[in-house]
Amino acid sequence: MIGRVLRIRYDVVQLIGDGPVFRSYVARDRVQGREVCIREFKPPFDKEPEFVDAVRKCVDSLGDVKHPSVERLLEVDEDEGTPFIVGELSAGSSLAERIRRLAPFSVSVAVSTAVSICEGLTALHDAGIVHGDVGEPNIWVSTTGEARLQLAGLWQAYSASQTAGGVVLPAMSPSLAPEVSQGAMPSPSSDVYGVGVILFHLLTGRMPYHAEHPVALAMKHISEPIPSTRSINPSVPVALDRVVQRALAKNPEERYQTAAGLLSDLRMIRDALRFGRKPTTSDSPRRDEKPTQVAPAMSAARRPRSKPDEKEWEESEPRDVPTWLVMAMVFLGSLVVFMLAGWLFFNLSRPRAIVVPDVTRLTLREAQDRLQSAQLRVRVARRESNEEVPADTVLESEPPAGAKVYEGNTVQLVVSAGSRFVDVPDLRGRTLDSARELLDTIGLKLDERIEEQRDREMEPGTILAQAPPPRQRAERGTAVRVTVASDRSTSTSAEANKRYLFTVRIRLRDIESSVMLRVDLADSRGTRTVYENEHSPEELVEITAEGQGPQATFSIYYDNELVKQVTKDSAEPDTGEET
Repeated sequence: MIGRVLRIRYDVVQLIGDGPVFRSYVARDRVQGREVCIREFKPPFDKEPEFVDAVRKCVDSLGDVKHPSVERLLEVDEDEGTPFIVGELSAGSSLAERIRRLAPFSVSVAVSTAVSICEGLTALHDAGIVHGDVGEPNIWVSTTGEARLQLAGLWQAYSASQTAGGVVLPAMSPSLAPEVSQGAMPSPSSDVYGVGVILFHLLTGRMPYHAEHPVALAMKHISEPIPSTRSINPSVPVALDRVVQRALAKNPEERYQTAAGLLSDLRMIRDALRFGRKPTTSDSPRRDEKPTQVAPAMSAARRPRSKPDEKEWEESEPRDVPTWLVMAMVFLGSLVVFMLAGWLFFNLSRPRAIVVPDVTRLTLREAQDRLQSAQLRVRVARRESNEEVPADTVLESEPPAGAKVYEGNTVQLVVSAGSRFVDVPDLRGRTLDSARELLDTIGLKLDERIEEQRDREMEPGTILAQAPPPRQRAERGTAVRVTVASDRSTSTSAEANKRYLFTVRIRLRDIESSVMLRVDLADSRGTRTVYENEHSPEELVEITAEGQGPQATFSIYYDNELVKQVTKDSAEPDTGEET
């Protein structure tokens, strides 16, 4: 998939994730000039049209949810039989990876992460959407600590596949609510349960339940008592432990019914931590209620108590060491301890060092497999023409073979684009649009200076001749000039080649926030984009473009969604009407 261009638009450059159903990539959107996330349907799901259609419906239902903590899925498309999802690219790393490297987190970081997750869930629940799979692999965390929910609502599509449900179960089981394991439908309350599992993991570095098999793990969620975060991490405030216990309640009626309720309590705790107050929640005990007494830890060995007549430290004999020297020694000792702790943390938590394997002269697919098996990421840095090395063969890597890098680092590849010369295809008998598309795929282009020749046998617009001729070698980027059959009416042909200026005025209505406005113009030359920029609601945009022929059609898109088409005639005067 890396190096492939989907729909002549998305240039796939890097693999970033491999899940049970989808394989995720970074791709460059040539139209929008930005990076997006492409999720490729893995076999056998790519051959299940019912499942693909069900996913498309789920993606469409997310269109109204616009929140920074919810990933925006743009569309489901297909290229040469390969279905894929296009979505916004989330910066950072998965929560699962972050927990694996850094857990347990401080109380404040854990609460802030949970608040960010609940803010996204609240937006979904307010829109009537249940996420259904609130687990660490489906949450992305930015470098600033903001969480973003991914693949919201896609659980509804799994029933349309014969095998998808069974494949995703192992990934879902660590945070699957008890009632869902017993056959109930996912609900806002089951989403809250997933947040409870995540918050427990953030605070303790452990999952609340452990089992080797997904079914056994589901049974523990159903039957075993809810563990306490404080039994593992005593620094967790009592109020926060109470919140986790409520989120993990076996009975969904005893949980927070939506993410909004959980969010309210988490915000109260977060604010208390910020201002140094004792954390409380909406259901914390009143001041007149006596807290449960906890017996102190018992120990067989006790430190002997000082005798009453023993002198305190301040009454000890005078010291000959100056006070400033004592303070300096204390400072240096603290500094040494701090540096030693930092050294231990860095060396114990850093990832494993790996020697970069030699992938030069391997095909791109072979190089990807070899590097990924070494726990390294792959990115195609650029493609270079090469007369000796076949296309899609690796020329060099950075870092080079033999270099030591850490596990998870990215290796940049320079890949051969093959010879800079190609065989010119035979365009005779094709239409201009068909010829233009064929030439684009091999790196050639169609010369816009098109000659016409009357021909009684061929349909008007059919290519009769070309230069360079078929099967001749030409350098990539060469423009192929063609001669097409003209209409039997010379005057009509001449009129079709005339150029006119067409104007359209667009008032951006029925939108609540800024959108990317794109305008395509279709005329006798074909279809092309003549305008693309971001605009605000109710803004008036006037666009004037040159077209060939007496008529031109403007297609108006908001965020790549067609909203209107307007046809202009050169014979009609410009009335200044808004569209």
